[in-house]
Amino acid sequence: EIDEFDWKNIENYRKDVPELGIPHYVPEGYKFKVLHIEIYKEDGFNAEYKFNKGDEELFIKQRKYNKRDVKTVLLEGNAEEIVTKQGKVYILKDDKEPTTIIKQSGASDLTVMGKINTDDLIDIINRIAMP
Repeated sequence: EIDEFDWKNIENYRKDVPELGIPHYVPEGYKFKVLHIEIYKEDGFNAEYKFNKGDEELFIKQRKYNKRDVKTVLLEGNAEEIVTKQGKVYILKDDKEPTTIIKQSGASDLTVMGKINTDDLIDIINRIAMP
């Protein structure tokens, strides 16, 4: 497990996790707190970026499963499907939970979650640099 607290070092983790997406946009006022990475056997990993703006939190999560451990995420509730620069994504809105955008692609998924407007969430996911 790795915890990185300095944004300047994020690019270096592509050596260990070549498929790591790197966000190039978060809404004004959000400050980077930590990137937590868990590397699994073979090619699987879990990465979670955390940003804060006062008490508000913004998460960007990326999971890649080992080929034989592929999972299917069931989307419950009001999932709206839209097409972004990253491809097809699902937006989940719930009055009690932060708005979430999920992109599924084969053995991986990318999630952006926060109590911010949907347009900002779409801008975030569109500006994650994928290798």
